[in-house]
Amino acid sequence: RSEIQILERRVQELSAAKEIESERCSALQHKVDELEALLSTTRVGAMDSTVHARGLDEQLQAATRIEEQLRKELSAEREMVSQESLRCEQLQLEAGSTERELSYLRQAKAAAEAEVQSLRERVSPSNLQEDAN
Repeated sequence: RSEIQILERRVQELSAAKEIESERCSALQHKVDELEALLSTTRVGAMDSTVHARGLDEQLQAATRIEEQLRKELSAEREMVSQESLRCEQLQLEAGSTERELSYLRQAKAAAEAEVQSLRERVSPSNLQEDAN
């Protein structure tokens, strides 16, 4: 009985962890989207600056450095999203396996309870009285 409770708790823990990981994946994807938008804005800003004035070369170089940094951050964020997605998949697999094991144990418990009930009926006072006669 306590093994079933432990497994039920584990399923709950895995479900909660799965939800947290899913939220983290969503948050990371939102961050990736923001970085992509910022990268696009930086590019447009850099192009406008060069068209409007030659003296803005330093700003263009700074924007290029920012773009490179943003690319690195974007790449790191994408890697984190990928890792979180893999973790989510692993948690889903673990939860499924635990749920299957829990289902099997519940079936085994039901069968054992039915067997106990059957044995109780066999050894009930009225059945023992009939056997004695």
